[in-house]
Amino acid sequence: MKDLMLFSQLYGLKSKYNHKQTSTDGLLGKMESELADLEMMTDEALATKVYGDNINASTYRSLKSRLKEKMITDLLLGSSNKSKNNIREKQEDVFREYAAVQIANLNGQAKLKELLATQLVKKSRKYHVTEVTVDTAWILYLHHLFYDTASKRSKNYFEIYEYNSELLALERACKRKYAELSQMLQNQKMDITEVSKTCLEFFEEYSTAAEQTPSFSLNRMLYLIGCVGYYLIRDYNSMYKLANEALLFLQTLPFKSLPIEAQFRRYIVRSQLLQGEYAQGIPILQEIINTSNKKNTGWFNSYQLLIQLYMLTNRYKKAVECLETVQKNKLYKSLPAIFKNDWRILEAYLNFVQLQNPELGKPTMSRFRINKFINNNPELTESKRMYNIQLIVAQLLFYFHDRNYRKIEERIDAVSKYTSRYLKKDETYRSQVFIKMLAEIPRNNYTRLAIERHTRKFRKKLSEHPSTMDIGIDNIEIIPYEKLWEMILSKMKR
Repeated sequence: MKDLMLFSQLYGLKSKYNHKQTSTDGLLGKMESELADLEMMTDEALATKVYGDNINASTYRSLKSRLKEKMITDLLLGSSNKSKNNIREKQEDVFREYAAVQIANLNGQAKLKELLATQLVKKSRKYHVTEVTVDTAWILYLHHLFYDTASKRSKNYFEIYEYNSELLALERACKRKYAELSQMLQNQKMDITEVSKTCLEFFEEYSTAAEQTPSFSLNRMLYLIGCVGYYLIRDYNSMYKLANEALLFLQTLPFKSLPIEAQFRRYIVRSQLLQGEYAQGIPILQEIINTSNKKNTGWFNSYQLLIQLYMLTNRYKKAVECLETVQKNKLYKSLPAIFKNDWRILEAYLNFVQLQNPELGKPTMSRFRINKFINNNPELTESKRMYNIQLIVAQLLFYFHDRNYRKIEERIDAVSKYTSRYLKKDETYRSQVFIKMLAEIPRNNYTRLAIERHTRKFRKKLSEHPSTMDIGIDNIEIIPYEKLWEMILSKMKR
């Protein structure tokens, strides 16, 4: 056994109680050899057997009231010394005990199997591990059918099996739909309206079933599908309400699930951000980050949103500090390319802001090599995703900073061609307006007054259509165009 923690506690600390006993390894071997006898003993008898006459030991008093099946499970699988603070850890225990049931079942130890399975089916239902409930209820159904024919227990366990089998089918349908949805979102040619319609129709179809059961997995997946559906059609108010509803549901459960709560809290922050409400999201994200595991994608997602909010509120120094914290995470370098590119593009914009604003102090980041980044990732510029417009704008920002007029004119020409081919007027109106503004710069010989005069009508159009920025991969405005325009104008001739 790898973990002897339980047995160290079971047999007491001999130095503290001066209780002579054989080594822990020897007793462990004895316990393993007497497993069949162990299942027949009471908790108090087991503790008495271990401690003998030393009934004053504090560990004796605590252990005699412990559940025997916990001891047997630890004997079979080794104990876990993790703190059981949330649903993930509690479900981990369920699967450990499920393995113990299977071992007993395979070894033909009927009494031991019944003892462990009876407690496990209660625990798996409490912590919403439906697949374990289904299998364990079936094992108990067969056990009582053969060994306890006069009892009604076989019928009770069959009812548990049937109900949870139907529930498991619903849970798996939602998981499958969410997986399909994730795949659809990677398709560059997806019909956003159609995908959203599919999400919301599925949500409505399964909502009735979800209302009738407190299933953690079913409700979680269903709420996520609904939030994505509203997000895609830019119904941010409905997304906000649904995310809040999900949080209320999570509070009704007999356990905590901080990563899942954080998932829906981020949807709330997104909905606020997309409706122009920035201040409330910052403390929410800071709280999420403080309670998140740095190894989880949620930690990275929370920081990405927080950086976005800092940039929107002109707190660029804070944004840079956050980015540097993320880059120090050991997992940053191994992020999948599709996520890593998001961070690299954010880095490009923040580096430009540092170069552009001496009042922020000396740049803490190395000069971002935008051309090298584009050359090393040709799939970004070949794609029809909004990565393209992000990268073109980022390139232009560095060219303006360096006053590389030849490159500026070449890139603006490329932008003009791109807009006529790919940008959709209804979804990217502000981008098209901004590109028209950029095109006026070389036409007016980089003279600020002339540029301002010829772009006044476009500035008005921007003000009439406030930014509703997307936060994900297809983020178009990392920094609002109005702010970028002021930065660019500061480099023009007076």
